[in-house]
Amino acid sequence: MTMEEAAEALQVSHTVVKTLIRKGILPAKQVVAFAPWVIESKDVESETVRAAARAAKRGQRLPPTVAGQRELTL
Repeated sequence: MTMEEAAEALQVSHTVVKTLIRKGILPAKQVVAFAPWVIESKDVESETVRAAARAAKRGQRLPPTVAGQRELTL
């Protein structure tokens, strides 16, 4: 599925889906850089991804990429 389809399935924005991908919470692949993301539907249905999407909808920060690693705002 595409990033937009994943966003619709999770009922979040595509920006949240992009963040989930960047943080390694939602597995996704690109054939080449800047190509559309390809996301498997089984990954969108995982409880970990759904919990992260619910947290994002509540306005909670998603966990950092590496456990214990702090993020700096730019």
